[in-house]
Amino acid sequence: MVHIDLSTNVIRLRGRAENLVAAKADILRHNCKRATLTISVKDIGLVVGKGGSNIQSLEKNHDVSVNVESNEAKGEAVIEVIGLSSNVDEAHTILKDLIYENEDVEDYVICSSSQRNMFLDNSAAVLKEIQAVMNEKGQGVLLTFEKREDDVDFRSSSKLILKARRSAIDDVKRLVQERLSVYDAGVIHVDVDASIIPKIIGKKGETIRKLEEECPGATFEVEKDRSVVIIHAADAATRSAAVAKIKEIVANSQIMKIAIDRSIIGQLLGEPGKATRSQISDEIGAWMGLSDDDTQVVVQGNLEQVRNL
Repeated sequence: MVHIDLSTNVIRLRGRAENLVAAKADILRHNCKRATLTISVKDIGLVVGKGGSNIQSLEKNHDVSVNVESNEAKGEAVIEVIGLSSNVDEAHTILKDLIYENEDVEDYVICSSSQRNMFLDNSAAVLKEIQAVMNEKGQGVLLTFEKREDDVDFRSSSKLILKARRSAIDDVKRLVQERLSVYDAGVIHVDVDASIIPKIIGKKGETIRKLEEECPGATFEVEKDRSVVIIHAADAATRSAAVAKIKEIVANSQIMKIAIDRSIIGQLLGEPGKATRSQISDEIGAWMGLSDDDTQVVVQGNLEQVRNL
């Protein structure tokens, strides 16, 4: 009889000399091997499987012995696989692939400000929907927007951070991009003159709010730096109505600038010119004022009113 100790990388044999020689010959002939894999304690359940099913499967299908020893103090565990060399290599590879595929990883998708709003509207309903889909597949996922610095323009693009197991991250990203594609299909960009942007926004945003009341289901966003109005609506009819509203504001906000000598500014735009301005405004129905640099008279109204000046 020979006692075999496999507690280290060296196989130790104890017994009668004649038996040890025979046992060593058998071991060398079979090419036995011991391999270890260190994992986090949180992954023990993943390796062991429900009721030890994963280990049982490895031992049965690859004719190896698998042992798991945890060290809570270090927060890690060691998986030991013993058997014939080729079998151990196969089992060891399966375990490494299992850990790799289920490792927590992070990815991201760049979103515009309007896309960000879409994801966060209604208490982040769209993000929760994606998480629910993944949960049904048994894959937990965390979707959060990168925290913005205080001085970052709220209209700037931002990162949607995706956190999931490696085996699930591609599915999560695909779901996110599908929602972006659906959203983008309902988006229209309307370029406007920078001078008309304040008219579209209105005092404290009142015009934007009124537009959304008049076009239920549509959202309006203004990017001042690009002089673009971004309109989103799920159906074509609502989008068309929303665009028509913007075009109406633009049509009624045409601007003509007329150079003026500084010496007559007071006569035309000061108290002495009040009656003249009133008469002009009554006749053409347009607003009249002075440019910021006091060099031009600014007339604002619809195209016909401006042309009639």
